[in-house]
Amino acid sequence: EIFFEAEKHIIELMKKNSYPRFMQSENYRNLLQNAPNPVPKKT
Repeated sequence: EIFFEAEKHIIELMKKNSYPRFMQSENYRNLLQNAPNPVPKKT
């Protein structure tokens, strides 16, 4: 029970913070630019 609650909490934090922040990061932009078939930017 405790592990399940902790796991759920961590997943929620990642959804709200880590992943969106990564998607806006320079590292992610560089990854897209250097990909063999870059995905067009959404406006």
